[in-house]
Amino acid sequence: MSSEVEYLFKSAQKELTIAAAHVNSGKAELRRLKKIVQQKSEPTPTSWISVDDELPEDNTVVLVSGSNNTGLVEMDWLQTGEWFALSCEDSLLPEVSHWMYVPEAPFAELLNKNKDENE
Repeated sequence: MSSEVEYLFKSAQKELTIAAAHVNSGKAELRRLKKIVQQKSEPTPTSWISVDDELPEDNTVVLVSGSNNTGLVEMDWLQTGEWFALSCEDSLLPEVSHWMYVPEAPFAELLNKNKDENE
């Protein structure tokens, strides 16, 4: 090969190596961002969910909070679009704005662990 062709070949190889590094870096960044989006989009049992985004299944007892900014939380269930308070006939909240699944009681994990050990 002539020195000019050899120079062009080595320059092209160098550029391809740099481009491949950028592509690999971009792929890693894309994987990182996808993971963040996935984590933020999957509600966990301890995440408050806006009623504008999603409603629980009918007859599932959940924690609810209202839009009146009092910090009041109660256990309710939804049935055909209407909220019902678990503790009394009437909800203390004028309007439900957010809900979340009732988290597992702290002792339930210990009971499950003891159950597994005894089996």
